[in-house]
Amino acid sequence: MTKLTDIKKYFSRACVFKYLFIISLTSLSFSSFTQVTANFSSDSTQGCNLLELSLINLSTGATSYLWELYDESGDLISSSTLTNPSFFLTSPGSYSVQLTAYDLSGDSDVLTLEDFAFVYTNPAASFINSDLEGCAPIPITFIQTATPGTYGSIDEYYWVITGAPTLPATPTINYTFTAPGTYTVYLFVTDGAGCSDYTTKNVTIYDTVNASFISDAAISCTLPFTVNFINLSSGTGSLYYEWDFGDGTTSTSLDPSHTYTTYGDYDVTLITTNSDGCTDTIFLEDYIQVNPTAPVDFAVSPDTICVGESVNFNNLSGLAVGTWLWDFGDGSTSTAFETNHTYTAAGVYDVSLFGDFGGGCEGMVNYDNLITVLATPTVSFTSTDPTAVCELPYTVTFTPDVTGGPVTLLWAFEEPAGTDYSEAVTPTNLWNALGSYDVTLTATNAAGCATSYTANDYVTIGELEVTPAASPESGCIPLGVNFDAIAGEALTTYEWDFGDGSTPSTLPSPNHVYNSIGCYIVTLIATSVSGCIDTTMISDLVCAGDTGTAQLIVPDTTCPGALLEVLFLPLDSISADIDGGVSYVTVTGVDSFTTINLPSGDHNIDFITWSYGCPDTLNAQVYVLEVIDSNLVVEYTCDNPYQMQIFIDAAMADASCGWEWDFGDGTIDSINANPVHVYAAPGMYHVSITYDCITPDPCTGTGVDVFIQVPSAGFINDPIFGCDTPTVINFTDTSTDYNNDILTYAWDFGDGGTSFDQNPSHSYTGFGAYYVNLEITDDRGCVDE
Repeated sequence: MTKLTDIKKYFSRACVFKYLFIISLTSLSFSSFTQVTANFSSDSTQGCNLLELSLINLSTGATSYLWELYDESGDLISSSTLTNPSFFLTSPGSYSVQLTAYDLSGDSDVLTLEDFAFVYTNPAASFINSDLEGCAPIPITFIQTATPGTYGSIDEYYWVITGAPTLPATPTINYTFTAPGTYTVYLFVTDGAGCSDYTTKNVTIYDTVNASFISDAAISCTLPFTVNFINLSSGTGSLYYEWDFGDGTTSTSLDPSHTYTTYGDYDVTLITTNSDGCTDTIFLEDYIQVNPTAPVDFAVSPDTICVGESVNFNNLSGLAVGTWLWDFGDGSTSTAFETNHTYTAAGVYDVSLFGDFGGGCEGMVNYDNLITVLATPTVSFTSTDPTAVCELPYTVTFTPDVTGGPVTLLWAFEEPAGTDYSEAVTPTNLWNALGSYDVTLTATNAAGCATSYTANDYVTIGELEVTPAASPESGCIPLGVNFDAIAGEALTTYEWDFGDGSTPSTLPSPNHVYNSIGCYIVTLIATSVSGCIDTTMISDLVCAGDTGTAQLIVPDTTCPGALLEVLFLPLDSISADIDGGVSYVTVTGVDSFTTINLPSGDHNIDFITWSYGCPDTLNAQVYVLEVIDSNLVVEYTCDNPYQMQIFIDAAMADASCGWEWDFGDGTIDSINANPVHVYAAPGMYHVSITYDCITPDPCTGTGVDVFIQVPSAGFINDPIFGCDTPTVINFTDTSTDYNNDILTYAWDFGDGGTSFDQNPSHSYTGFGAYYVNLEITDDRGCVDE
């Protein structure tokens, strides 16, 4: 085997780790005058496990080449005559490359690069774990035990557990599995050279088990005492049970019964295990109590209180099984297991608790003088006048009214910026701002029992508020009005402005006469004895009216059934008296008045109007026309289906007013009461009648729709002839009538056969030609065939 033994080593292995060299060396085996120069490089000289070493030929003057690859032992492992060969390096270690370049004359040059390429050893990923299986929930620790590669250290760790969130990138992790299943755990490791490896393990987690039980009884006062236990355990797979009844006996039954023969309190334990080995334990201390007397006891907190406070009663009887009766010593009781109670009177109280557990097992405990309830004082207070108007600063002196002493007092006075306190018996407090303020007095006796009394908005220091008053406030001009000022304290000066441009008054209660129609703004500027000034302006305090201000606009004739609208100038209110007996309620704040459904005929209406409290009466005469189209009758004739005649009840037509007919086809008749009209074509026409004595909007009735219809018989048949007998012919009606009011069909098939269907079929049984006739009749009895 060829070995690389006599070649000078130009580079250390460490240099290969750090640098990529492109080296051009003169061959050692040829003369310095040769024209062939061997040279090469590579851009991939380091890698992990599998490295593709691609060589780049940089030789000059050469026409052929021999490449030789040697391992770190100097053994030739591969060769090539390609210009730019590639070698695949699969074993870790260093590799040397020798290139011999030849020209056409056979001259050559050799370049050897020792340790030219290096393949690193991959790290070997591995880890250990505290468990590979277990019952949920279970924490498992995973510790990496990877073997480093060439670089000698592991730089990166990456853990993955299926279904788990992102895990820490640390050598050791802890993870708690909470659900059953099989999980794959991955560990990826990478060393400083970037070489990596990974490994996996499977972890199996089993479903959890829940141990639980109840019993049909737990307390007894007699022996023997048999208890039936009811197993409530749950879990997957087969379940196994271990019972410990606390008296030295055990059981593996599902729902065991056990008899206790000795008095005492017994712990009960149940261990439930499934077929996967998962277990759960429930331990109930003193669950079974067998005693000659029932264990009843309780505790209280606190045992000394003030009137109105509560005491908590805690049941120490062991179990909440049974019935209970508390007696709090003040006439109150409770059947709760535990409770609290409020005492409303001072005194010392005995408390007892009775428990009944069934089967004659009962117990009772009583504590004498257990609860002490201390009296609380009663609190109130009085003061000097707490109400002022515009008086700052304002001082109030307070006097307590307290029983149940001796006591200490604490006053709390609300202020704009907070609260002031005083411990004086009869304090005086000063306020510097307008407003309403709370005052609270708290009295505490020697036992520490306190009572508070709060008077909300007790002290009130208000602004000066002056209200002008007028009497009367409305009426007819000239209207004399007396004015007065209403205030919370005495006034010293007045300035009245009556709003009509007259000279102001400084009298306390002036009288003023209004001579013009309208409503007036009254202004009063007043000063109180405290020097406070208030300006009050009231709009429309006084309104003066006059007669003859209403304008009555009523038509003398109106249509039947129409609304009667009466127009006025703006008024305070309107009322109406119709025909001396029918009164309509007053309508306020309007400028029109509407009455509804006045009957036909003459009507006398008196309207009473109020203008700023000044009454006036106006009269109107109204004639309501008769209803003109309540009885319209239309007649048709089959002899001339385009003709109709319309009739109106003469009693309903008002002779005082002319009328005209509109036949709906552009034709008008103003002469005939019961006109005859001939239409040019079938169709629906709306005929209306109008009173023409009302302008500009005449009265028009609702009218009536007229249908001009001309029945026209017609049909088609399929087939129109036949060659065999019998032959069935289908007849289809094509008759027309404007309003589709054909009532009957009569068919004669010409062979003695008939039908009254609209679209019949007929079977002809004999040869021949047949005459078929169709006769139709509409809803007016008109016939066509």
